[in-house]
Amino acid sequence: MIYYKEVDFLPDVPQELINSLEEIESFENVFPYPESRHTYASYKVPRILQNYLQEFFDYPVLVRYQIIRKNLPIHVDVGITGIKYNYILDTGGENVITKFWDSVDNPKKILFEVKIKQRFWHYLNIENPHNVVGVEKPRVSITVREKK
Repeated sequence: MIYYKEVDFLPDVPQELINSLEEIESFENVFPYPESRHTYASYKVPRILQNYLQEFFDYPVLVRYQIIRKNLPIHVDVGITGIKYNYILDTGGENVITKFWDSVDNPKKILFEVKIKQRFWHYLNIENPHNVVGVEKPRVSITVREKK
């Protein structure tokens, strides 16, 4: 089973298409639990960034900014299945780790863990229980997933 994989078919995102944290936070937060915005939020991106990244996929995609402000508990992504491509703009700290677990409700074993590098495209199998630990400052990324 693949939990995480770096991908090389996506180019670095040009700096002129990347918004500042302050700008990102002014966009619409589309995460269905707005009360969790102090921990996790998912923001719409400007059309220019959406269009740029759409060019690299042969199916419709949703592009979002993702901000993680605190450690995330073990979870599977809400309302999303399959894989999600991420491009980390700020790792959130020196020792931030993504861990994949054997269970959400009764986790006993770490199946895989990775310290994800900044400015590298990768994908995560988001159907598997995972968490993010070691967050010291906002972890900012661009995410791409299939639009369904």
